[in-house]
Amino acid sequence: MKGRVLLTLYNGAQLFLSPLWVPLALLGVLSREKYRRLALKRLGLVGRGGLDVEGFPRIWIHALSLGEVNASMALVEAVRARWPDAALLITASTASGLEALEARRFKGQVALGAAPYDILPLIRSLAREFNPHCFVLVETDIWPNWIHYLKSSSVVTMLANGSISSRAAARLRRWPSLVEMLYGGFDRLVVHSEDDRARLEEIGVSPGRVEIVGNLKFDLGGSLQELDRESLARGLGIDDTGPLLVAGSTHEGEEVSVVDAYEMVLARHPRTRLIVAPRDTKRGGVVGSLFAGRGLQVRSRFRDRAFGPDGQVMILDTLGELAGTYFLAKGAFVGGSLVPEGGH
Repeated sequence: MKGRVLLTLYNGAQLFLSPLWVPLALLGVLSREKYRRLALKRLGLVGRGGLDVEGFPRIWIHALSLGEVNASMALVEAVRARWPDAALLITASTASGLEALEARRFKGQVALGAAPYDILPLIRSLAREFNPHCFVLVETDIWPNWIHYLKSSSVVTMLANGSISSRAAARLRRWPSLVEMLYGGFDRLVVHSEDDRARLEEIGVSPGRVEIVGNLKFDLGGSLQELDRESLARGLGIDDTGPLLVAGSTHEGEEVSVVDAYEMVLARHPRTRLIVAPRDTKRGGVVGSLFAGRGLQVRSRFRDRAFGPDGQVMILDTLGELAGTYFLAKGAFVGGSLVPEGGH
């Protein structure tokens, strides 16, 4: 009950404080390209075609960004196998997540879209247009209006691949009404581990709603194991003449350390090749210039496709290929850890 009151206050604050937060939000959106590109789609003003897919059941799967999109693919494959006639709506909240979705070739009745902001009219508009029977949120992008509106519309709601840290649980334990607002609208919470279940139950989530199934990201291994490594290596122009290193999901400020380390490796192993995959693929040109400025032979996956006979560094400025390159590498660095991004 207190969670409902808090939700009412949340929506009231959105409305009455809109003269303050709307200009600030617009300023934030317009000042950063990655938000600006997505804002109109998240407001439902563009890019809402394709929701007239037919099928049963109608399932809405939401994944926040690139990592969650990749994790959700195991779930999408399982849903397609269980209900081949289902209609799916798959949404993401970031440009990289949406680009990753659009780069994939989905079979069957699948619509893709940008997730709406957590503003009730936007949620209501998309939900009425797609009319889902079930909503599955992958991981932690929990917004109360989504969950409670769908729940009130008799849509089955589920949190998949969920987790909660001990720090977050300690904070939420002091705010039971906030726990109800965030988690009260889920019919089922599917989490990684016994620790996650215990923490959710400690903060007040009823035990009958929590289930442990492990981590969806581990299920990615099944599809990756089926990769034809020879074909992948051939497509990248990689041979057995030297080892391959991969620096994946790098952020601005990290590539300098990567190129320094690579030059140290080259001094001892001159045939070593390097693949660098910037977290934001639009930074590919800048990253490539950094490596070229050190006198290295740089190739672009988007432009050049393969290393070629003299290529030393490949900038992976495409989506959906990074995971496969790890299978070919002798060593790897995963970014987000040398700058304050929290890792991946």
